[in-house]
Amino acid sequence: MPRLSSLVRQITHCSRREADEWIENGWVAVNGVTVNRLGARASPQATITIDESLRWQRNRPVTVVHHRPVGGAQTASTAGRDPVSALQPDRQWRSEGGTTRLSAAGLHGLSCVADLAEDEVGMTVFTREPGVARLLLGRAPRVEKEYHVRVEGELSAERIEFLQRTLLPGQPGSTVPRVSFLQEDLLRVVVRDNSQRQIQLGCAQVGLRVIEARRVRIGGVALGKVPAGCWRFLRADERF
Repeated sequence: MPRLSSLVRQITHCSRREADEWIENGWVAVNGVTVNRLGARASPQATITIDESLRWQRNRPVTVVHHRPVGGAQTASTAGRDPVSALQPDRQWRSEGGTTRLSAAGLHGLSCVADLAEDEVGMTVFTREPGVARLLLGRAPRVEKEYHVRVEGELSAERIEFLQRTLLPGQPGSTVPRVSFLQEDLLRVVVRDNSQRQIQLGCAQVGLRVIEARRVRIGGVALGKVPAGCWRFLRADERF
């Protein structure tokens, strides 16, 4: 007899990893009896049922905020193909994201729509909501991004003012970019776009070396207290 996981994959077109997770968590029944043993086998003629909540998870609108740690570089293309590599179900930060549990099934179809450069850390966004994707991937960046930038070099009001002038200007009447002093070696920088490393290049022009660039906010959504390597759901009251 074939493995139950193979039959589940045939029925649902899920991945091997998902099939094993569903079985292990007791979400698969054979002829009405729950089977939760990995490696179990079943007759091809058996009636196999999958918990309906899994199908709902795979199709529901989902956006998550992820805290990419140091060394966690991941391009949008690879993240879109395999978000599980960045969003492990057991790394959900529930303090800010509620109690809903997201299985690997719930990660199906998620794509990274707010990527970071390889040497940047902090807030990234994964979604399967078309509206969120259009907003964050649009050609003309409309949403503010806030970075906390740790630098090496002498900070002064003159250097901060010059750095603000060197960054790409905002639209007429816009209040971005904005550069302000947070503490001894830390700057708060707000821009609409850093895809060309404008912050790092601007700092270099004024004699500052960027030690770390951490994105902490995109539009009206803040990373908050999500630990590095963890993620949370976008709350119902949050808007980019």
